[in-house]
Amino acid sequence: MSDQDQQKFNVNESTKKQKTVCKYCKHEMKAAGHVGTTNARRHTEKCDAYAKFVETNLASNVVYDHDTYVRMFAESIIYHDYALSMVEHIKTRDLHRYLNPK
Repeated sequence: MSDQDQQKFNVNESTKKQKTVCKYCKHEMKAAGHVGTTNARRHTEKCDAYAKFVETNLASNVVYDHDTYVRMFAESIIYHDYALSMVEHIKTRDLHRYLNPK
């Protein structure tokens, strides 16, 4: 499981089987082999308890300020001594279009 998935689930030690338990709704699911991460991802997509947690705890705390982003991006280029041509890379341009479609 990825680190992000591990933050959402606990392994059920009492059953001695590879099971995972949603931290939000306590739903238990199989976590063995190749299905563990897939089951966890699918569950979070439909878990009402997780959706409510995200809505009440994360969405209200996210504040995006474009000027702050531009300043921080410029500082990272200068601090890490990146080539200024980095801003012309296709994926970097895609990122900036996404953040500032205007």
